[in-house]
Amino acid sequence: MRSLMGKHIDRVIYVEGAPSAKIERSTGGYVYTWKTFGQVQCNENCVTDEDGIIVSWSYSGCSEY
Repeated sequence: MRSLMGKHIDRVIYVEGAPSAKIERSTGGYVYTWKTFGQVQCNENCVTDEDGIIVSWSYSGCSEY
């Protein structure tokens, strides 16, 4: 996801598929979460601004990172 920083969220959704969750931020924009399950649960979070541009991302539980 690092290569998608500064891109529109639609590009991430095209690559990753529909998110598991989408939460509106009080400052505008959204936090999108993708969850994958295997031996461990992996959560990838992507934060957008009010225009849908990716401003940050994070992950937890993802062994491949």
